[in-house]
Amino acid sequence: MKKLAYKLPPKSLGMDGIFNMIGSMANASVSVILQIVVSYLAYKSLGIISLAYPLAQMMYTIGVFEMRNIQVTDAKRTFAFGDVFMFRIISIAAMIAYAVSYILYKYFTNAYTRADGIVVILLTLYMAILAFSDVFQGVLHLNGYLYLSGLSLAAVTFLAVCTFSLTLFITRNIIISVIPMIIVAGIWVLIYDIPFASSLVKIRPKFNFKIQRAIFLCALPVFLSSFLQQYIFNAQNDAVNHYDKSEMGLYGCLVKPIFFINLLSIFVFRPLLVSLSEKWANKEYKGFIKTVRLLYLFIIAILAASLIGAYFLALPVLSFIFKNVDFSGTRNEFLILLVAGGFSAGCSLTLTLLTLIRKQGYGLIAYITVGLTAFFLPGILVKNYKLGGACVSYCFEMGLLFFILFFILLVFIKKSIKSDKR
Repeated sequence: MKKLAYKLPPKSLGMDGIFNMIGSMANASVSVILQIVVSYLAYKSLGIISLAYPLAQMMYTIGVFEMRNIQVTDAKRTFAFGDVFMFRIISIAAMIAYAVSYILYKYFTNAYTRADGIVVILLTLYMAILAFSDVFQGVLHLNGYLYLSGLSLAAVTFLAVCTFSLTLFITRNIIISVIPMIIVAGIWVLIYDIPFASSLVKIRPKFNFKIQRAIFLCALPVFLSSFLQQYIFNAQNDAVNHYDKSEMGLYGCLVKPIFFINLLSIFVFRPLLVSLSEKWANKEYKGFIKTVRLLYLFIIAILAASLIGAYFLALPVLSFIFKNVDFSGTRNEFLILLVAGGFSAGCSLTLTLLTLIRKQGYGLIAYITVGLTAFFLPGILVKNYKLGGACVSYCFEMGLLFFILFFILLVFIKKSIKSDKR
């Protein structure tokens, strides 16, 4: 692999922030862009893409097993790359196996159509390649080349969206259009991610049962938390698909923009992860708390600005962006979803901080509690209140999740400060 390695460019904190933002925004925009393209070129398939892409994202969670934050905050290099790489291969295999089993179950219970199932499987394969790419991006991130990671994410996203859009324009077939996304993503990993990562580590998986078990146990609480968060989101989708299928496309278009709040918070706090982990490891609690406080205030400010802008502009803008979708009378629903998006951003930040201080296992308490709520609440509210019920259900679940996670974080920060003063 050494002969395939590229010479690394100079490090740049400024470019880290810029390209991490670009990559994160591009990746988070994929679902919205695909829905926009489908609304123009294949409107009848809008419900399928609205259901399938979030479900494939849930499968992606299995593929990455939430190792990225552990990988990039591993200041002591506890796990060698070969071990992390081997774990990623295993988790991707598990991701594909679970996706196939899940879709077959849904198909034979008449919950999904054949087209639903095929699109989910194809998008899962695309996500599997992204999960494979992520482990190499983690190497770049850990070694101070976050901007190369962000550039990779932006480029593969751009290529995937362009090939999907062009193929859909030609064929008007959503199933055929996903296939080029898989191909270009695979090629990009081979010509970009692997060569750059090869300049820093040996691209060779190593299997040691004890180490794989240690990685599994370390990542398991964060993975379960992230998987349950995706499950909580998809619970609303399944409820709408079951009780009000005709509104699946509308709900999918309403809910997607709210994740830009989460996106903006991620591109701000991800470049600070290494610095925050060092502050915590060195017991620089004042600096740690000051930075964390500013991150939460940033989320609040973005949410407030989004609510004000959305009240006056959301529906006209959404109607302009998504062709053939009627957004009339959905302003309140969209505002409720924006609040849910703010809570979701807070959850992502809080779980990341719990991972950083290695207390991620306790965060699982919150996700199990809300996951159980999501098992029955969306069905009840959607059955009785249709689209509005889905929005209220998701907002309540995200709010409950955030407050439990935040309480747990405060307890452990105060406990650590108190114990070090003794």
